Amino acid sequence: MVKKKKLSGQTIAIIILAVLLLLTIGFGGVFAYYSARSNKVSGKIVMANLKISLESSNSDTGTSDKSEIVISNGVNVVPGQPLENSPLVIRNLSSTNIYLVVVYEINATKEDGTAIDDLYIDPVLGLGVEYINSIYPEENDDLGVSNPTWVDYVYNAEEESKVYRCLVSMVEFAPTAENDNGIVVIGENKLSLAGEMGNEYQNTSISFTFQAYAIGSATDFGLSASPTKAEKCEKIVSAIYESQGCKFLNINVNN
Repeated sequence: MVKKKKLSGQTIAIIILAVLLLLTIGFGGVFAYYSARSNKVSGKIVMANLKISLESSNSDTGTSDKSEIVISNGVNVVPGQPLENSPLVIRNLSSTNIYLVVVYEINATKEDGTAIDDLYIDPVLGLGVEYINSIYPEENDDLGVSNPTWVDYVYNAEEESKVYRCLVSMVEFAPTAENDNGIVVIGENKLSLAGEMGNEYQNTSISFTFQAYAIGSATDFGLSASPTKAEKCEKIVSAIYESQGCKFLNINVNN
């Protein structure tokens, strides 16, 4: 009679673990590949390109960060006297509508070379547009407005503790057509010295520099909620000022 060997508890445990391991490998291998995924969906956004050209009749054709207005009768000029000037024109070479700001700087010197500081109180150039001073509101002037498209606005740049004179567009400008003459900022023979300019400019030589800036957005910068021109000017200039790193009249720009 052959004695049957009894399986020890340890042996039974090893067998059970082996069986479980086989089941795990078999079923686990199957379930590990139960997955799904969709096909790829991609999108593309083409950003608008902003580009403007500031030109006068004597400047080179093409993008320019500085333009010189030619004055034919620039000797012994008195306030309010019309100047025989070439026009200052902007071409919107962007692919979208834009708001424009033309920042300009006045430089005046006496015969002995003494510089006259711009006090930013009264207008200096007669541009045929409304004059709005954000620092001295009592100095605002809406007399003699012949061009309502622009506002001569004094902007207080608190970040720099500096003041800028700006021509601000009250409307958006569409891209300039190839056969279009462009956006007239100062018309031919439409420039003068302002009648309100102070006595400090007597017997001085005055020069000025212009630089144009553009901004485009899907929003209107809150202009629809701004009831006054002064508020609209502040929002447009502030938006462009921030986009330029809080600095204007950086003449050396890369096109």
